[in-house]
Amino acid sequence: MNRPNISFKAASPPLNSSVRLMSASAKYIPVIAVLLLFAWSAASANSVESSWLDLIKENFAPSCAVTLTKIGKTVSGNNGLRSEQWFLQTCQGKFEYWVSYYPTAAFPNRTSPYEVKQVSKLGGSAGRPNISFKADGFAAA
Repeated sequence: MNRPNISFKAASPPLNSSVRLMSASAKYIPVIAVLLLFAWSAASANSVESSWLDLIKENFAPSCAVTLTKIGKTVSGNNGLRSEQWFLQTCQGKFEYWVSYYPTAAFPNRTSPYEVKQVSKLGGSAGRPNISFKADGFAAA
C-alpha cells in the first residue's frame, strides 16, 4: 500500500525583518503618545498656575515673596472650567485665594480666562473675610 506524501506548509510566510521591526515599534506608539500627552498637559497646567501666581503677586510689593503652600479644594467642569483653593505664604502673612480658569472656547465674552479672588488673610482677620477680585490687572472693591 502506498501512502500519499503529505507535507504541511505554514498558513503565511514568515515575516521578514522589516515587518517584524514595524510591528515591534507599533507596541511603543501608544506609550509614547501617553507620555507626550502627559508632558503637554503638565506644561499647560504650569502656564495656568504661573498666570494665577502672577496676578496674585500684583497685590504685593515686588520684593515680597509669594509662595504657594497648599492647594485645598479643586473644582473642574466638563467645559474646561477649573477652580482651586490656594493657601499662600507672603511677606505680609498667610492668605487664602480662589483661582479660576475659564477657557475662551466656553466663555468667549470674558476679557481674561484667569480670575483670582482673595478670600481672607489667615491668622489675624478676626474671622472676617477680605474679599477682593482681580482679573486682567483690574481690582474691584
